[in-house]
Amino acid sequence: MRRRFNTGKYWERLRAGELEEHSIVYHPNTRYPEVILRHPGAVSVTSRYRVRATGRDVAEVHFFRPPDGSVIPNKRPDPKLLFEDGVWYHLEKAKNREKRLAEEARQPVWKRILRRVRRMIESFSVALGADSFSPLPAVADPMSRQPAPPETAVPASAGAYLFSSFW
Repeated sequence: MRRRFNTGKYWERLRAGELEEHSIVYHPNTRYPEVILRHPGAVSVTSRYRVRATGRDVAEVHFFRPPDGSVIPNKRPDPKLLFEDGVWYHLEKAKNREKRLAEEARQPVWKRILRRVRRMIESFSVALGADSFSPLPAVADPMSRQPAPPETAVPASAGAYLFSSFW
């Protein structure tokens, strides 16, 4: 994430005036006592960088700001979100990643595989231009498994038709 931030020259673009900074949150009680010892009165800040011309957010960063309003010398902002080439990149915290992986490991293998297959099908459906994705055909009575009358059936778009037989 930092490599993308540095390669995109977001910090330099902010200082050049191409981007503008909008502070989102100030955290006066930082949990890093070493920062407070070296820079008394510093606060933790989360900000968004926006393109001045369009107002579009391109980055979310975290940094420490001393009382004079500047950035601590030799400390660049730490990126948390980046928007590049139409994709939002997010830095997942290590503790959240461990928790998510542990939770996924507790699920049966078939559930994990099914979730991945559904994601793939949904992405193919979007790529084929399907209006709506319906993995199962509409039924009049779910318990009887009899097809619904034609007027209530789900319209078959390209993706739904192609993948409805899969289910």
